Amino acid sequence: MMKKMLNMILAAFLLFGCGFTQSMQVHADDSLLNDITSDYAYVIDYDTNQVLAEKNADEKMYPASMTKIMTVLVAIENLPDLDQTIQITSAMLEGLTESNASVAGFQQGDQPTVLDLLYGSALPSGADASNALAFTVAGSVDNFVTMMNTKAQELGLNNTHFANATGLHDDDHYSTVKDIATLLHYGIQNSTFAQIFSTASYT
Repeated sequence: MMKKMLNMILAAFLLFGCGFTQSMQVHADDSLLNDITSDYAYVIDYDTNQVLAEKNADEKMYPASMTKIMTVLVAIENLPDLDQTIQITSAMLEGLTESNASVAGFQQGDQPTVLDLLYGSALPSGADASNALAFTVAGSVDNFVTMMNTKAQELGLNNTHFANATGLHDDDHYSTVKDIATLLHYGIQNSTFAQIFSTASYT
């Protein structure tokens, strides 16, 4: 689900942000937005820092599953052993069924690795995996969210604030596509994140 949303909002950014501009010359062109149906878009060539097109780029929106970009990044930067096993507890799963949250399918008592949880958070947008990462890194979701917001401040995401690690709706949980593009550009510099983000499936 996260990838579907990113394709809608940041499809052109992915093309120009991953090094393809070395072989082509690009210019600002609003026609780049023709196939993007989202109300928000931000297209940038990160080789030149030229904004090619934008649509409500600084307008507050609710990031939903794109939250997992920050969740996965904070987890990667604080859990260096990707083979570490994590015990899934009831606290990690609490409230997810009632919230109709998207899950990867982890059950209480399961012992996935950190890498399993990273993929579980990113690919099916699993709230269970996201909460498990939060508890493992910080002892609680609230403590982890504080780390997410600290990271957002470090990256200059001035129009972003997180209230949870899952992307479930909260009026105090918001961002902009410009901030998300900045976050994504930061993320793909990390080889583990880049591998996870570019993977189509994981078993």
